[in-house]
Amino acid sequence: MRGSDSGRMIGHVNAGKSLEYRIMTELGIEQVERGKLATHRYQVWWLSCSFPDSIGRESGTSCSLERTVFDRYQDDYLKTVVSSRTHYTGDGTLRITLADWRQGRLHFSLIHPDGTTTEVMLLMKYQKVAGSTMIYLTSFKAVGIGGVLSGALEAIEHRIPKYTYTLNLPVVIRGMKSEEDKELDEMIGSLSHQDRLVYERL
Repeated sequence: MRGSDSGRMIGHVNAGKSLEYRIMTELGIEQVERGKLATHRYQVWWLSCSFPDSIGRESGTSCSLERTVFDRYQDDYLKTVVSSRTHYTGDGTLRITLADWRQGRLHFSLIHPDGTTTEVMLLMKYQKVAGSTMIYLTSFKAVGIGGVLSGALEAIEHRIPKYTYTLNLPVVIRGMKSEEDKELDEMIGSLSHQDRLVYERL
């Protein structure tokens, strides 16, 4: 189904005694370094936000963000390392810096374990669809600091790709034995009884 020209639908508005805003969406994230798409890291963000906050207070916005990170390595042993990190307003790992729901603006900071931050800005618009008010993401910007291991700090841009695509990444599932052991076991299993006796003697 073709996407809306309004942007990417990410949530809805409940109209009651007061307006309630809810965001719940999955976002694919690419990493841009020095103006070029990096191919060693991709992320999937699952973002959930609510206003009034998760316990009904109208004084604030609560958000949680789970990031699944895919790090690619050239090393045959590692290949792709998958990790998960969670940020939440309740524990201070996600800090709301601006929540202007009427104007469709949401800014927040992700606080990482090493003290660095990623600054995220969402611009949204609202549109009636079949009697309901839906929230559409019209602009997304996120910038962090990277390059700590290389010794050169630089801005890292995180962006949502224009179009959805499938990314094939090799993930190693570690077993009790290695892939080489499997090939050897299969080769031995294919031998006749007599040939196996000869192989074992050799």
